[in-house]
Amino acid sequence: MKYSIDENFKKTYNEWDKTDPTIYFTVGNTSNALQSIGIKKQPITLDSSKVIKIKNKHSENDR
Repeated sequence: MKYSIDENFKKTYNEWDKTDPTIYFTVGNTSNALQSIGIKKQPITLDSSKVIKIKNKHSENDR
């Protein structure tokens, strides 16, 4: 397995109102490759406040 994307990520992201900065999205889990070099298996999350900052910085990409 190269990577593991959380089955609910797309649905959760699409249902997000794109303004609430307090949401944490579970993107997936630590890949086998990272685990093989000692990274522990755990969820990989994305903070909605960071998504908002990136989208504001790169708003020209929304056109």
